[in-house]
Amino acid sequence: GRQRHQVRERGAPVVSDEADILSVLTATEGGTYDAYNGYDKCLCTSGLIQWCDRAPMFLVTKLLGTLASKSSSLVVPIFDCIFMRGYTFKPDRLGTWHFHQWDGSLVDSVEKQRQLYFGGASGLKGEWTEEQKAHARMWAAAVSSVWQNERARQLQLEHTNARLFSFALPAARRVLEQAKADGSPVAKAFIAAYLSFAGNNPSRADISLFKVTERLGVTFTDVWLVEVLRSLTFNPGVAIYPHRYNKIRPLLEALYGVDLPDISSELEPWLKKHSFKGELTTSALQRALLHLGYDLGPKKDDGVFGKKTKAALLDFETDAGVPEVFRDGVPDQYTIPYLEKALAARGLALEWST
Repeated sequence: GRQRHQVRERGAPVVSDEADILSVLTATEGGTYDAYNGYDKCLCTSGLIQWCDRAPMFLVTKLLGTLASKSSSLVVPIFDCIFMRGYTFKPDRLGTWHFHQWDGSLVDSVEKQRQLYFGGASGLKGEWTEEQKAHARMWAAAVSSVWQNERARQLQLEHTNARLFSFALPAARRVLEQAKADGSPVAKAFIAAYLSFAGNNPSRADISLFKVTERLGVTFTDVWLVEVLRSLTFNPGVAIYPHRYNKIRPLLEALYGVDLPDISSELEPWLKKHSFKGELTTSALQRALLHLGYDLGPKKDDGVFGKKTKAALLDFETDAGVPEVFRDGVPDQYTIPYLEKALAARGLALEWST
């Protein structure tokens, strides 16, 4: 009875941004309402994106509490499983649901969770007794049984959609807010891709994004997006992250119309090839600045990179928000993406000479 969240196909009617983001996340995390894992790190994970219950997060507990607050009948398999083990599941005075032992004490630590979910096992491979394995199977079956109810699945979906941005740490959240305000296909693809990595490890994703924004700022150009994806994929040094990129890339292209390197090993070569589309002549740079309203003096686009052109480019870098360390009046890889974005907003493009 595994119920899978359906990914929107190319050409299908447009649905909410949250549904698209969730489609990208479920390409690598869970993917089914009743997906379950029990192991040493998270102890108990469940749901479309594998919510992690390890104290002090208690994300599966909170998810089950969302159901129980609507109707206790939705979590009957949980009650049946824990009652025989000396536990109960009930809300506190603020309405927050918790697991309790019969003596009233909270299941509020990793050790108490191991006792509840594993019968005391560590969760590590090779360290289970047969009794502990049977204990863990009963708990896994109880949690998975909850999601065979259609109403429970709908509540899980609503609960998950409402918390998609919770994986982003404060600095990253500010960039995500910029992306939401931008609203371009590249910005939306960035949101979904970033949350896919952050859903696995928020701190690693935050550091990887910072390394790009510190160097290049925030531009929501194709090259910037691939820089972010390269950093998210390789900077953390996590062996499975190249596989994660390979899984989400087709969805990012289908959902947002972006064009990305086919596999993770092509990210670096793609950047070297696409960072510049050709040669940007001084005349083309000057015409771009003129289109954007900057004063170059009476000579305008004379092809001479003089004081007026450099000053105009410096003014542009300041106005466009190029990181201060790169505001030097030089049309380099740090400034050109901002020029392209500013021109695109006016329906124009840089004139590259090949």
